[in-house]
Amino acid sequence: QTVLFWKNYYFLSYPRRSVFPWGFALRRSPATAPPCASMRTYLMYPTSWWSPMPFHTDINIIPGESLGGITLGSPLAHYWDDITHYQKTSGNLHYWMDGRNSIVYELVDCFIEFRVHMPSCRIDRIAALPGFQGTFHNIIRIGMPTTQVENLGLGFYYNELGECFVSPQYPGLILEPDLIDPLPYEFPLLEVGYITVVPTLDQILWPQNFDEA
Repeated sequence: QTVLFWKNYYFLSYPRRSVFPWGFALRRSPATAPPCASMRTYLMYPTSWWSPMPFHTDINIIPGESLGGITLGSPLAHYWDDITHYQKTSGNLHYWMDGRNSIVYELVDCFIEFRVHMPSCRIDRIAALPGFQGTFHNIIRIGMPTTQVENLGLGFYYNELGECFVSPQYPGLILEPDLIDPLPYEFPLLEVGYITVVPTLDQILWPQNFDEA
């Protein structure tokens, strides 16, 4: 019984190992790590070996809360191991300054972009880029015609000042069209280019004393 338990444990540790009915085992090399995961992730989520944890490209978008497995207001340090691992395995991490106090990171293969408030080192904006498969309300997705969005009855309308589609029902969500500053005749042709999760007015993403962050 002890040997059998050890074999089962070994099988769970190496998903590519094939076990035949008559008890003969064929060893193969362990599965390579997915580009958006780290060993810490495997230990936390042993049943999700092939899932790019903690970053997801196909889960629901929650306004004012989360997108792609990233939570608004979280410390950058919470994801740093996975970000550095992603960069080492894919080389497709882009980053740039956004103003004086913010830096933006783009996970190219995960179709996710997020902004970090540098004084607090916390995430204050998350965006889904073209290629992201997740949806809001299981309906709104990247590439969806904005005319359909307006007809869903969810309160979305075009805000000329922000040049985006917003809804008073979902203040933590911004739908950016695929064209910047569209002309009147282009509005029927617009599609959702980016879906962005932002904090609502009543949210406090970081403590007033940055030493507590």
